[in-house]
Amino acid sequence: MNSYLTLSNSKQVKYLILATKVSSTNDLIKLYPQETILLAEKQTQGRGQFGRKWLSPAGNLHFSFKTRQTRFAHLKKSLLSKSFFVALVRAIEAYKKNFTLQNSCKQELFFKEPNDLLNQENKKLGGILLEKKNSDLIVGIGVNFCELENTSLQNWAFFDWGAKKNLKKIALYLAKAIYDLEQVSNREILDFTKAYARK
Repeated sequence: MNSYLTLSNSKQVKYLILATKVSSTNDLIKLYPQETILLAEKQTQGRGQFGRKWLSPAGNLHFSFKTRQTRFAHLKKSLLSKSFFVALVRAIEAYKKNFTLQNSCKQELFFKEPNDLLNQENKKLGGILLEKKNSDLIVGIGVNFCELENTSLQNWAFFDWGAKKNLKKIALYLAKAIYDLEQVSNREILDFTKAYARK
Protein backbone atom coordinates (compact mmCIF):
# COMPACT_ATOMS: atom_id res chain seq x y z
CA MET A 1 0.00 0.00 0.00
CA ASN A 2 1.38 3.35 -1.03
CA SER A 3 0.12 5.86 1.52
CA TYR A 4 0.98 8.22 4.30
CA LEU A 5 -0.40 8.30 7.81
CA THR A 6 -0.92 11.34 9.97
CA LEU A 7 -2.53 12.08 13.28
CA SER A 8 -5.58 14.23 12.74
CA ASN A 9 -6.15 17.55 14.47
CA SER A 10 -9.75 16.51 15.03
CA LYS A 11 -10.63 15.67 18.62
CA GLN A 12 -12.67 12.68 17.48
CA VAL A 13 -10.75 11.22 14.54
CA LYS A 14 -7.73 9.19 15.67
CA TYR A 15 -6.18 8.38 12.31
CA LEU A 16 -6.52 9.81 8.83
CA ILE A 17 -5.12 7.57 6.09
CA LEU A 18 -4.80 8.82 2.51
CA ALA A 19 -3.82 5.96 0.20
CA THR A 20 -2.85 5.82 -3.44
CA LYS A 21 -4.04 2.25 -4.06
CA VAL A 22 -5.65 -0.37 -1.82
CA SER A 23 -7.51 -3.63 -2.34
CA SER A 24 -10.64 -2.46 -0.48
CA THR A 25 -10.99 0.47 1.91
CA ASN A 26 -13.52 -1.47 4.00
CA ASP A 27 -11.13 -4.41 4.33
CA LEU A 28 -8.04 -2.36 5.12
CA ILE A 29 -9.72 -0.19 7.74
CA LYS A 30 -10.46 -3.30 9.81
CA LEU A 31 -6.77 -3.29 10.76
CA TYR A 32 -7.11 0.11 12.44
CA PRO A 33 -8.86 1.26 15.64
CA GLN A 34 -12.26 2.90 15.82
CA GLU A 35 -12.45 6.56 14.73
CA THR A 36 -10.22 5.99 11.70
CA ILE A 37 -10.81 7.49 8.24
CA LEU A 38 -9.43 5.91 5.06
CA LEU A 39 -9.60 7.65 1.69
CA ALA A 40 -8.09 5.91 -1.36
CA GLU A 41 -7.44 7.10 -4.89
CA LYS A 42 -8.06 3.63 -6.30
CA GLN A 43 -9.41 0.25 -5.17
CA THR A 44 -8.41 -2.95 -6.92
CA GLN A 45 -11.01 -5.16 -5.21
CA GLY A 46 -13.86 -2.79 -4.50
CA ARG A 47 -17.13 -4.46 -3.57
CA GLY A 48 -20.71 -3.59 -2.91
CA GLN A 49 -23.59 -5.26 -1.14
CA PHE A 50 -23.51 -9.08 -0.99
CA GLY A 51 -19.85 -9.01 -2.05
CA ARG A 52 -20.63 -7.88 -5.59
CA LYS A 53 -17.60 -6.56 -7.47
CA TRP A 54 -17.48 -2.80 -7.88
CA LEU A 55 -15.10 -1.12 -10.31
CA SER A 56 -13.28 1.77 -8.64
CA PRO A 57 -11.35 3.83 -11.22
CA ALA A 58 -8.65 6.13 -9.93
CA GLY A 59 -9.71 9.69 -9.27
CA ASN A 60 -13.12 8.93 -7.78
CA LEU A 61 -14.32 8.80 -4.17
CA HIS A 62 -13.45 5.65 -2.19
CA PHE A 63 -13.92 6.22 1.52
CA SER A 64 -14.29 4.15 4.69
CA PHE A 65 -14.91 5.21 8.24
CA LYS A 66 -14.71 3.03 11.35
CA THR A 67 -16.52 3.88 14.56
CA ARG A 68 -18.50 2.19 17.32
CA GLN A 69 -21.96 0.81 16.61
CA THR A 70 -23.55 2.54 19.58
CA ARG A 71 -22.66 5.98 18.20
CA PHE A 72 -25.81 6.04 16.06
CA ALA A 73 -28.10 3.92 18.24
CA HIS A 74 -30.74 6.69 18.18
CA LEU A 75 -31.23 6.22 14.43
CA LYS A 76 -33.47 3.49 13.06
CA LYS A 77 -31.51 0.69 11.44
CA SER A 78 -33.60 1.10 8.30
CA LEU A 79 -32.39 4.71 8.02
CA LEU A 80 -28.67 4.16 8.50
CA SER A 81 -27.76 4.16 4.80
CA LYS A 82 -29.93 7.23 4.23
CA SER A 83 -28.22 8.91 7.17
CA PHE A 84 -24.78 8.45 5.64
CA PHE A 85 -26.12 9.70 2.32
CA VAL A 86 -27.11 12.90 4.15
CA ALA A 87 -23.58 13.12 5.55
CA LEU A 88 -22.06 12.62 2.09
CA VAL A 89 -24.17 15.38 0.52
CA ARG A 90 -23.38 17.78 3.34
CA ALA A 91 -19.66 17.02 3.16
CA ILE A 92 -19.48 17.61 -0.59
CA GLU A 93 -21.37 20.89 -0.23
CA ALA A 94 -18.96 22.01 2.50
CA TYR A 95 -15.99 21.02 0.32
CA LYS A 96 -17.35 22.93 -2.69
CA LYS A 97 -17.47 26.14 -0.67
CA ASN A 98 -13.69 26.08 -0.38
CA PHE A 99 -12.43 23.97 -3.28
CA THR A 100 -13.36 23.56 -6.93
CA LEU A 101 -14.44 20.19 -8.29
CA GLN A 102 -13.38 19.22 -11.78
CA ASN A 103 -16.02 20.45 -14.27
CA SER A 104 -16.13 17.10 -16.05
CA CYS A 105 -17.20 15.37 -12.88
CA LYS A 106 -19.93 17.59 -11.53
CA GLN A 107 -22.95 15.36 -11.04
CA GLU A 108 -25.89 15.59 -8.70
CA LEU A 109 -26.38 12.76 -6.22
CA PHE A 110 -29.64 10.97 -5.49
CA PHE A 111 -30.51 8.03 -3.24
CA LYS A 112 -32.30 4.80 -4.13
CA GLU A 113 -33.25 2.23 -1.51
CA PRO A 114 -31.59 0.38 0.03
CA ASN A 115 -28.14 1.91 -0.51
CA ASP A 116 -27.60 3.02 -4.14
CA LEU A 117 -26.26 6.40 -5.24
CA LEU A 118 -27.58 7.66 -8.59
CA ASN A 119 -27.00 10.71 -10.77
CA GLN A 120 -29.62 13.02 -12.27
CA GLU A 121 -30.10 10.56 -15.15
CA ASN A 122 -30.77 7.69 -12.72
CA LYS A 123 -27.45 6.06 -13.57
CA LYS A 124 -25.85 4.25 -10.66
CA LEU A 125 -22.68 5.99 -9.50
CA GLY A 126 -21.99 4.01 -6.36
CA GLY A 127 -23.34 2.96 -3.02
CA ILE A 128 -23.02 2.86 0.74
CA LEU A 129 -21.79 -0.36 2.35
CA LEU A 130 -22.32 -0.87 6.08
CA GLU A 131 -20.50 -3.66 7.91
CA LYS A 132 -20.79 -4.57 11.58
CA LYS A 133 -18.47 -6.76 13.60
CA ASN A 134 -18.32 -6.99 17.37
CA SER A 135 -18.59 -3.35 18.51
CA ASP A 136 -17.39 -1.89 15.19
CA LEU A 137 -19.40 -0.11 12.53
CA ILE A 138 -17.64 0.38 9.19
CA VAL A 139 -19.17 2.80 6.73
CA GLY A 140 -17.93 2.41 3.17
CA ILE A 141 -18.84 4.97 0.51
CA GLY A 142 -17.89 4.57 -3.13
CA VAL A 143 -18.93 7.05 -5.81
CA ASN A 144 -17.76 6.94 -9.43
CA PHE A 145 -18.44 10.56 -10.28
CA CYS A 146 -16.26 10.26 -13.37
CA GLU A 147 -15.95 7.74 -16.16
CA LEU A 148 -12.27 7.45 -16.98
CA GLU A 149 -12.41 5.33 -20.12
CA ASN A 150 -10.62 6.94 -23.07
CA THR A 151 -10.09 10.14 -21.12
CA SER A 152 -7.21 11.82 -19.39
CA LEU A 153 -7.08 11.17 -15.65
CA GLN A 154 -5.82 14.71 -15.20
CA ASN A 155 -9.00 16.09 -16.78
CA TRP A 156 -11.41 13.69 -15.09
CA ALA A 157 -10.19 13.24 -11.54
CA PHE A 158 -12.92 14.14 -9.05
CA PHE A 159 -10.35 15.51 -6.60
CA ASP A 160 -6.86 16.80 -7.19
CA TRP A 161 -4.99 13.78 -5.86
CA GLY A 162 -1.76 15.70 -6.10
CA ALA A 163 -2.94 18.15 -3.45
CA LYS A 164 -2.77 16.24 -0.17
CA LYS A 165 -4.16 19.21 1.73
CA ASN A 166 -7.37 19.04 -0.35
CA LEU A 167 -7.71 15.32 0.24
CA LYS A 168 -7.36 15.77 3.97
CA LYS A 169 -10.08 18.42 3.83
CA ILE A 170 -12.66 16.23 2.08
CA ALA A 171 -11.88 13.34 4.44
CA LEU A 172 -12.39 15.55 7.48
CA TYR A 173 -15.55 17.09 5.99
CA LEU A 174 -16.90 13.57 5.59
CA ALA A 175 -15.96 12.65 9.15
CA LYS A 176 -17.52 15.81 10.59
CA ALA A 177 -20.73 15.26 8.63
CA ILE A 178 -20.91 11.69 9.92
CA TYR A 179 -20.27 12.72 13.52
CA ASP A 180 -22.94 15.43 13.16
CA LEU A 181 -25.48 12.64 12.63
CA GLU A 182 -25.36 12.14 16.40
CA GLN A 183 -27.45 15.32 16.65
CA VAL A 184 -29.86 14.48 13.82
CA SER A 185 -33.26 12.87 14.35
CA ASN A 186 -34.95 10.17 12.27
CA ARG A 187 -37.51 12.73 11.09
CA GLU A 188 -34.77 15.10 9.90
CA ILE A 189 -33.16 12.29 7.91
CA LEU A 190 -36.48 11.48 6.22
CA ASP A 191 -37.24 15.14 5.49
CA PHE A 192 -33.78 15.80 4.05
CA THR A 193 -33.80 12.79 1.73
CA LYS A 194 -37.27 13.39 0.27
CA ALA A 195 -35.84 15.68 -2.40
CA TYR A 196 -33.13 13.13 -3.26
CA ALA A 197 -35.24 9.97 -3.39
CA ARG A 198 -35.34 7.83 -6.52
CA LYS A 199 -37.32 4.64 -7.16
